[in-house]
Amino acid sequence: MIIKYPVSAKNAKIILSKEEIRDDFLMYYKYFTKDGNKKVYQEWIKENIESKNNIMLEHIFELSNYIQFFSKNLLSTTEIILCGRFKSSTKIACLDYLQAIRQRITKAQFIMLNKIAIKHSESIIIKFQSYLNLSIYLSENLLKIQSILKKEKFPTLFYRLINQIELLPVHIREELSTFLIKELKKKRFNQDVKNEIKKDLKLLRDRGFKR
Repeated sequence: MIIKYPVSAKNAKIILSKEEIRDDFLMYYKYFTKDGNKKVYQEWIKENIESKNNIMLEHIFELSNYIQFFSKNLLSTTEIILCGRFKSSTKIACLDYLQAIRQRITKAQFIMLNKIAIKHSESIIIKFQSYLNLSIYLSENLLKIQSILKKEKFPTLFYRLINQIELLPVHIREELSTFLIKELKKKRFNQDVKNEIKKDLKLLRDRGFKR
């Protein structure tokens, strides 16, 4: 479902109430900050924040990210998810949200929550994203990021790095860019995959890491 025009508040409520179309809406809709429905989105988030459903929670954090919505309840729920028994995809949604709102919380809170994620998960993608987040303030995490990429047999984390790299500090960004290109040469990924990753990185560099 690709919506080419801003939706009305009424239709936004209908879409958010239906899981089967809400996922596509969050993936493809381009007007979250332009359609005048911010209050509708905020109310939906507030009404559903106590859900234990992984998909619902992922959608809540994705939408909160898109509209830059911040609340103490969202932050508390983030901690509950990161130290709880939730799906990796749900935790990733929280970590992406943390990165998006990091300037609205203290440095100590940001570091603590990412370290909680590392402590309470065996998932490599969770650890990888947490180290990426932590590298914003703690450059020593760069070596941990590189170590994971060296061992990685699939391109998933390389794509994630490309999608996150412009958010990192300049010196971390440059070092990881150089490392990524060198490490790609050693990988046995499909050549088309390698070319796509290199092309995406080049585009980001040419734009000064601005999408």
